[in-house]
Amino acid sequence: MRDFSYTLRPPAETTCVFVGPLADVPCEAPARTGCLVADARVHASFAPLLDPFVARLVARPADPIVLPAGEALKDLAAVGGLWSALSARGLDRGSLVVAAGGGSLLDACGFAAATYLRGVP
Repeated sequence: MRDFSYTLRPPAETTCVFVGPLADVPCEAPARTGCLVADARVHASFAPLLDPFVARLVARPADPIVLPAGEALKDLAAVGGLWSALSARGLDRGSLVVAAGGGSLLDACGFAAATYLRGVP
């Protein structure tokens, strides 16, 4: 029987998961511009924690984008609206998008960020 085994090596840049207070999240150098994208419930409850967090990660944070939570975000029209909102805030290829919310918002925001201007962090 032929050996089909192989070794997996993670790429040099991998996604890091941090568990702990937002104030302890490491930040080497803030992005020039960026913004928070949050669902309305999360933003209403956690803006006092999220706004200073984004301010640590982004030198000139734009106004947050607050969206309704729910599966309706997983739609190309909703993603198009998110692209328009990112553009209206002047985000460019060096900008950072920070998402906070439930699974639908995180899915939609991750897709929008990955495809906005060929991808932003």
